[in-house]
Amino acid sequence: DMLVSFIPIEFEGTKGILGWFVDITDRKVMEEQLRESEERVKTVLDTIKTGIIIINPKTRTVVDVNPIAAEKIGLPKNKIIGNTCHKFICPRDYMQCPILDLDKQVDNTEGVLITADGSKLPILKTVVPVMLSGEKHLLESFVDLSARKEAERKLNEKVEELERFNQLTINREERMIELKEEINQLCIKMGDPPIYKIVN
Repeated sequence: DMLVSFIPIEFEGTKGILGWFVDITDRKVMEEQLRESEERVKTVLDTIKTGIIIINPKTRTVVDVNPIAAEKIGLPKNKIIGNTCHKFICPRDYMQCPILDLDKQVDNTEGVLITADGSKLPILKTVVPVMLSGEKHLLESFVDLSARKEAERKLNEKVEELERFNQLTINREERMIELKEEINQLCIKMGDPPIYKIVN
């Protein structure tokens, strides 16, 4: 592979063309390797079942999202890119970003993702700084916790129901003992032997 350049020249009264060639084979190989690497990364990001959002920390704007993130947000990618992350996908107040303003680590932290319809989707997220095209960015990866939260809610309902049933059963047993004791006392008052044997 060669890079070729030509310019018209005049040398000692004679017009001509000056041409030069630069071997760019190594550059072409590196460009192809970079293209293949970018395709691999894009394939991974497009097929992974984790939402990925890339944010420019200077402007606090979304610069890229993968298909899962766009699906969870509920908007096409081109409607997400360019929006500020504040109040768009994150419910934090302005200048209250845990990473940029509060110097916190966000690693497997439960939070919420604001969707296009304004609802809040429970997520487990991690945010890490990354260098992209020579500039610092924030890469936020998240998984949807909706199914788990719903399962936890149902489990808690069942536990509460079981506790109520258990309490009713205990109360019933205690009342049965009280009634047996009252019947035995009435029998004794009437001069008869107790009917029930009560074991404590």
